[in-house]
Amino acid sequence: MYGQHAGYRTGSHDREQVKPMLDQLTQLHAALGKIEYLLTDNSFYSAANAAACEAHGIEPLMAVGRESHHPGPFERFPNRLPCRTMPARHNAWRTN
Repeated sequence: MYGQHAGYRTGSHDREQVKPMLDQLTQLHAALGKIEYLLTDNSFYSAANAAACEAHGIEPLMAVGRESHHPGPFERFPNRLPCRTMPARHNAWRTN
């Protein structure tokens, strides 16, 4: 639905697009049926948008933040990787 409704403006912030989309979804209720969820990334999140979804009877599934980009594998999986000082052990599974 993102970017496909008549009121979408490319120069505005994503957060400003939720209420116009909800209004259009309300008008399209007969054609689309009941809309139960609105799934968005964090650029659409605001407390006002979540409240607007609930006011329309739609459950908001909005990401509220994001992780930093590209953490290293030892930071992402500190307890899952074998010892860093034994490179042959890391690749042992490849020779079997």
